[in-house]
Amino acid sequence: MSIVQKCSAILLLSALAQFAHAVPTSLLVNGGFESDLEGWNYTPGTAIRTLSPLAYEGSNYIFGASVASIHVWQTADLGASGIDLALVDAGAVLASYGGWQSGWETQTDSGFTSIDFLDADSNILGSKSQDPFFSNSTWVEQSDIAEVLAGTRFITFHFYGTRDQGSNADTYLDSAYLELEASPVPLPAAAWLFGSALLGLGVVKRRKA
Repeated sequence: MSIVQKCSAILLLSALAQFAHAVPTSLLVNGGFESDLEGWNYTPGTAIRTLSPLAYEGSNYIFGASVASIHVWQTADLGASGIDLALVDAGAVLASYGGWQSGWETQTDSGFTSIDFLDADSNILGSKSQDPFFSNSTWVEQSDIAEVLAGTRFITFHFYGTRDQGSNADTYLDSAYLELEASPVPLPAAAWLFGSALLGLGVVKRRKA
């Protein structure tokens, strides 16, 4: 391991320690739809609902009004969000994503969330998706975690809803989120990196003495 690599290891471990203690904040704008559909891209028929059931949080959530399906999506810029891109490229960041879902009475209209990892040119590097889910008037959190792929500069969050019964796509989403957190580093690997870095610095110091 070169001195540059050893110094980079120290910096990486330091950044991981700081990032690990940070409180995760959603990268999504208006994830609770309290500002209607502001910040979101969406297909025709996507609308705001407030009753039957009441919102999980706040007053609003989304559904499909008189349509067979809906799709809402939003892209987060990791660099603009202040994320340390070196940690991303080291495979040391996890993405937690999802939201709270519900539905109309006993109908089985379903929905699911997914994320795409995009590079600097908006090419898709990979994706992660949850299974379709439906709930009868009860809010249930649907969440998943995925490693943020090296080279990722943007993450697109998607929600897809599909009608199975009735006239609406009664697949409801509220409190959507996309959060990043430090990936756990195995203790032996972390200790080895840190020890190697210190050893390398000690060798250089002795050579200069």
